[in-house]
Amino acid sequence: MSTGSQETDVAGLDREIDSSTLPWVEQAEGVWFKPLRLAPHLDLYANLLRVSAGGTVNRHRHQGPVDAWVMQGRWRYLEHDWVAVPGSYVHEPEGDVHTLVVEPGVEMITLFTVHGPIEYIDDDERVIRTDTAQRKLELYEAHCKANDLPIVDLVY
Repeated sequence: MSTGSQETDVAGLDREIDSSTLPWVEQAEGVWFKPLRLAPHLDLYANLLRVSAGGTVNRHRHQGPVDAWVMQGRWRYLEHDWVAVPGSYVHEPEGDVHTLVVEPGVEMITLFTVHGPIEYIDDDERVIRTDTAQRKLELYEAHCKANDLPIVDLVY
């Protein structure tokens, strides 16, 4: 079992995680994440993100780069003119600000690898919430405890 302060030293060890055994953790209404790696000591995490059809991930700014691979559904950013579809790879540079919108009809699932915090911001550029690897770890562990689920050590 991992804790927010525990760091696992697995240098040189491969990891295999059966994502089907991990829970979807609610992040916001219509938005869930499934953690695959939570590395607070590196300020890094990898997770599957699921957003309901027609859903939105509020406007946010990345403090580090993000890489994404779309597995299911279609989504776009209000601030850009492209649509990500299954098989699309998306790179988001540090400092990018955008609002993720899922196309109606089918929920999306995308693998995101996030370096650094994500700041959710309002229209006046005020930070209203910050997501970090540590926060994701805390949400995951709280969800597992509340639902009597085993906590898989995802800190590496």
